[in-house]
Amino acid sequence: MSDISLECTVESEERLKMPRVRRYYADCNKLNVVIELHEDVYKLKQGVEAALLITSSKDRCLEADFCGHGYLLSISNVSNKWRMILSIHGLLIVIYEPEASKLHEELKLMEKYYVGLSLKEKK
Repeated sequence: MSDISLECTVESEERLKMPRVRRYYADCNKLNVVIELHEDVYKLKQGVEAALLITSSKDRCLEADFCGHGYLLSISNVSNKWRMILSIHGLLIVIYEPEASKLHEELKLMEKYYVGLSLKEKK
């Protein structure tokens, strides 16, 4: 599998009922992405730009500010959009892509993936 690199802008965030867990909504290269993170591990803020990496390479992921590993739990077509759900030990990353896109064809169910996040440097 080749790396999947997405440039994202965090559009909004919300606190979840689980203590210190936040859900971030991001626009990533025309894909809608939902990212759940524990505040003690990594924080994003509304309006920041970040790079999201999905890879099978642990070494490549460790180059990011945050690196976690998990599994692709689901690929489904919902309301003419593909929905992919990755679980990083219970925290979810959900990617919604237009039906015509092919990202879902690059990922395999129950495959282990590393997910990296890095804040983009301001110019």
